[in-house]
Amino acid sequence: MSHFENEIPWDKLQEMAVDGAGIEEVALTLPVPFLSNKVTIADTPGMDSTDPTHGKYTANQLITTDAIIYVTDYNHVRSQTNVEFLRQIQRENKPIIIVINQIDKHNESELSFSIFYHGLKDMLQRYGIHPVAIYTTTSRDESHKHNQLPLFVQQIRSWLYEGQSLIADANARMVESAVSSLRERLLADRDQVTIRMREAMKNEGYHQEDHQRYFALVKAGQEIEQQLDQEISALVHTLQQFYKQTNLFPHDTTSAANDWWQVVDGSYKFGLFAGKKKKLEVEQQYFDKMIHLMNERYESEIRFYLLQQFSKLEMPERVRDDLIQQVEQLHLPESIEWYRAFVTTGEKSNQYIYQLTKEINQAIIQDIKRSIEPIVEQLRSLYPERKRQLEQQNQQDLQPFQRLNELQQSFMEEEQTIQSQLNTVQQRLQTSAAAHYEEKIEQALTAHPDLSGVDASIVVNDSNAVFQEDARDREQIADVSSESVQVKPLFALDSLRGDLATFQDVLFEKNERNNIVAFIDRLENRPTSVVVAGAFSAGKSTFINALLQRELMPSSPHPTTASLTTVSAPSGRTDQNKFVFELRQERT
Repeated sequence: MSHFENEIPWDKLQEMAVDGAGIEEVALTLPVPFLSNKVTIADTPGMDSTDPTHGKYTANQLITTDAIIYVTDYNHVRSQTNVEFLRQIQRENKPIIIVINQIDKHNESELSFSIFYHGLKDMLQRYGIHPVAIYTTTSRDESHKHNQLPLFVQQIRSWLYEGQSLIADANARMVESAVSSLRERLLADRDQVTIRMREAMKNEGYHQEDHQRYFALVKAGQEIEQQLDQEISALVHTLQQFYKQTNLFPHDTTSAANDWWQVVDGSYKFGLFAGKKKKLEVEQQYFDKMIHLMNERYESEIRFYLLQQFSKLEMPERVRDDLIQQVEQLHLPESIEWYRAFVTTGEKSNQYIYQLTKEINQAIIQDIKRSIEPIVEQLRSLYPERKRQLEQQNQQDLQPFQRLNELQQSFMEEEQTIQSQLNTVQQRLQTSAAAHYEEKIEQALTAHPDLSGVDASIVVNDSNAVFQEDARDREQIADVSSESVQVKPLFALDSLRGDLATFQDVLFEKNERNNIVAFIDRLENRPTSVVVAGAFSAGKSTFINALLQRELMPSSPHPTTASLTTVSAPSGRTDQNKFVFELRQERT
């Protein structure tokens, strides 16, 4: 690590900054009004760099950062490289702000800005990319009507100012992402157990069809009691619906019953000389007509219906045979006296016929019920015997799969261990408190519109960078995070740590769990980090200079982005006469 105080050898800095292999990080420590001592901006090497060391620095920052400002130029905003990178970041669950630089290249006569902008948003939506905000900027034409550079500077400063107040949400999101990653690995582990089991099964001479048949038999054995209960409940339900809904007296049968009843009741008008014999003949005539219609109804609504329903239900063959035999023996009462017994004496209203036919219908249904209910009880009494028989048959059917069962049991413990851990992880993800992180960032963008950049007393020359500060007290700059915001833990990290600890003896993803626990331990008092990412020459350093309001970071044609460059405020009380520029050199 090299330190330069008061004066920075600018030429040497440029030489070192482009050495990505030798210089891991360039750290700028500056008193910036919109940065607290726990907020850092990181300018990463180009994500399209062919240097593997650059990719490593960028990847490390992207994994641990709280949010990403992605810079792309106008001509390449839809490139496959940009889209794939943004999709990967979205999968990592990182909040994204997109900056489309060089908007002055847009030609309104070729394509309206509205179509371009909405087409871009549609494309991002289609690929599952949901940025918090999108800015269009240019430093070449400040008056360009679509230049949002001033708005970008204003809102990003406001967000960074509130950065530490969002740390609880950021922690929750990062842990959520880690837990989500653990979930994906556990799902992959579970799939691997299945693959290994199938390989072992294949080596024993079993095929996929055998495996499916085995599982079907195991399932059938587990559901024997349920099957028997369903047989009884299905029969009982069918009969209850039958008893409730069957009606032998539609309109025509009711009309015939009314004619017969009037003869029985004496309401029928006979001739003056009609004797008793004549009256009985007329009654029999109307009774026969009623019985004929009732028999037709009986055959269709009772006998045919019950036979059809019983043929559909699952039940022992002997029980079904008894039911069918009983139904075939059912018949209507034939005695006219049986029907006469339902006719009451006394004065009757014109609605009496409906009461009479209802009572006759209920009596016939009750006769049927008394004939069939004993067979239902017979089915209940066979329950224990049938259960034993079905279990024996199931065991016989499983006998050819005994070795397959042994293989299944050997892998089941692994699968259950993974599933138990997976259930815990999935429940944890369902109770995550990081769902509104992006909404809070949106609110932070507009919370403080009047923040400035680096103090004017800091002087930078082309040949040297001299950082000076006047003697006034800058204690207020040392930590400028909003005092009104109380940071509370939104994610039950201790509870999550406990959940993971319950699986400490489980080998599956032990390192992953330990990494999450270690990560949780590192979250306390960590700084907020915002990464500026993008391709080479996208203008990343330029945007940080715009935020700082000073040309403090060398940019094209003198790029520093071969090495990681971070900007942060001094921690604690700032020394009045000294600022430090750090170059962290990788050990070789």
